[in-house]
Amino acid sequence: MWDGLNVVGKPVKRVRAIVRFIRQSPSRLQRFHKCAITEKIERKAFLSLDVPTRWNSTYKMLSIVLVYEHAFTRYSKRNPYYNVDLAKDDEAHRPPKSNDWKQVKHFLVLLEVFYNVTLHLSGSLYVIFNLLFLEIVAIHTMLKHLEQVIGTIVANDDENEGIEESRSTVPNFKEMVKRMRIKYAKYYGTPEKMNLLVYIAHILTLVTSWQLLNVLFMICLVKNRVVL
Repeated sequence: MWDGLNVVGKPVKRVRAIVRFIRQSPSRLQRFHKCAITEKIERKAFLSLDVPTRWNSTYKMLSIVLVYEHAFTRYSKRNPYYNVDLAKDDEAHRPPKSNDWKQVKHFLVLLEVFYNVTLHLSGSLYVIFNLLFLEIVAIHTMLKHLEQVIGTIVANDDENEGIEESRSTVPNFKEMVKRMRIKYAKYYGTPEKMNLLVYIAHILTLVTSWQLLNVLFMICLVKNRVVL
C-alpha cells in the first residue's frame, strides 16, 4: 500500500495541506462551511486530517475531501491567502488542481478495496477464512480496473503545471499499478502460490450453503404439503 502512496504522493500531500489549512482556524472553517452550502453539498461528515503513517486514515480523509472538491474551488476564490499560504508549504507547493483531484479519485479506488478487505477480514464475531478467496478476487478485479483507466488520467492542458509534472502523471500510475501487481503476484499470482485451504474453505462454504438451501426448500415443501 505504501508503494502506491509513495508513487502518487504529491496529490495526496496537496489534499492534506488544504485540509490542514482549513482546519487551522474557526473562521476558515466557517467560511468553508458557507462555500459547501453554496455548492449544495449535503454531507454530515466533515474534514478530518489523516495520520500519514496509517493508510486507512488517509482513505477516510480522501473520501470525505473529494465530496467537497467544488467547495474548495469556491473557497480559493474568496480567500486570497489560500493560494499564497499553500505555495509556501514545503510538501504541497500549491493547492491541488483538476489533475491532482483526478489522481486522488483513481487512487481512492485502490484504497477503498483494501479498506473494505481489511474490514471484512478483521471481524471477530464471524468466521472470516471462507471470505479470503472472495477478497483476493476483489483485489485482482481492482488492479485490472486501474490498468484499464490509466489512459484516462491525462494532464489538463489549461493548467499552468510544470511540463515534467504533467508528463509524469500517467507513468506514475502505471508504476503504482505495476508495483501493486508485483506484490499481488508474489502471494496470489498462481494457484500454486496460494494456501489450498483458501480454496477448500470457499468450496465448503458453497457446498454448505447449497445443502442448507436444499434443506430449507424441503421444509417449505413439507409445510405446504407439496408432493413431488
